[in-house]
Amino acid sequence: MIGVNGGATRVATTQLSLKDLARELRVSPSLVSKVLNGRLGTSRVSPELSQAIQARAEALGYHKNRTAAALVSGRHGVLGVFLHQVGVRGSGIIEELIAGIAAAATRSQQRLWLNFFHDEQEFFRQCPQTHAGEVDGLIVGGVTHPELCPPLVRLRAEGLPVLTIHDSPLDERLANVACDQVQVMRLATEHLLDRGCRAVAHIGPAGERRIGFETSLRERGMSPDPQLMVMTEDFEFASGRFAAELLLARGCAFDGLAAQSDQLALGAMEALLRHGLAVPRQVRITGVDDSPFCEFCTVPLTSVSQNFRRRGELAVEVMLRQINFQEVESVCVPPTLHVRQSTR
Repeated sequence: MIGVNGGATRVATTQLSLKDLARELRVSPSLVSKVLNGRLGTSRVSPELSQAIQARAEALGYHKNRTAAALVSGRHGVLGVFLHQVGVRGSGIIEELIAGIAAAATRSQQRLWLNFFHDEQEFFRQCPQTHAGEVDGLIVGGVTHPELCPPLVRLRAEGLPVLTIHDSPLDERLANVACDQVQVMRLATEHLLDRGCRAVAHIGPAGERRIGFETSLRERGMSPDPQLMVMTEDFEFASGRFAAELLLARGCAFDGLAAQSDQLALGAMEALLRHGLAVPRQVRITGVDDSPFCEFCTVPLTSVSQNFRRRGELAVEVMLRQINFQEVESVCVPPTLHVRQSTR
């Protein structure tokens, strides 16, 4: 069916079939199907022809019949995504993760069934509706819930592809897209040491990031000073301000501060500036998350990104390989340091 709009002709997208597209391209329908669905198998096609098929399909407005495709392949072109929102307010972490998942899903012509949960009960209330013959795979990310490991492993054993986006895998049987939290804090601490800091303070909860901080010092021949480390209960601004006040009250001089989040760093920065200390001239500061507000602080903040957008993209890519019965492994995405005025 041809429609006319302003003198230009166009193919009505609702009427164009795969056979029509193949006829237009002068190739076989099976080849077009394999290229557009990313399932070439042993078929060989030149990159030029593959790109031409994809470009012409987009130009002609071709959209595959999902209902027919599901009947033939047993697949639905739908990925279930369960996220427990991670990161403090303003960090932008969950937004970046969703953006990465959505971008990769769009490129692969996959639809998303997005769900948010906060505890085990909420997850199980939604999960049966999602995986009961309506999705091709399940992605679970955000805050880690170890109690979900047995049911997720069981779903995987029953044939549903399952993948997680956590700092470390829940189980070796579940593919995971991680970011090494020890390396996150090593990157920040080593940057401060490279900038000439010789007394580096650290604020944040116990855990892998604290291990990364201490390891970096020891590798440079320096002993972590307990007086320069303040353990906080969370990653919030108020905790950062309190921790900096405590460091100052202890009377120990420090010329660098590695905070485990951007909000902790900003809280500490606010306290230091209020006490007349210049940042970065007297104290250099780093944060974690590379939050959107880092660019707009009183002193723009140097921060380490956990690359959640890239992790979201990789999660979809690994999931699709799993759906196509290919061998998959867990992936660890390296963190990235973004240098700004707070450490220059």
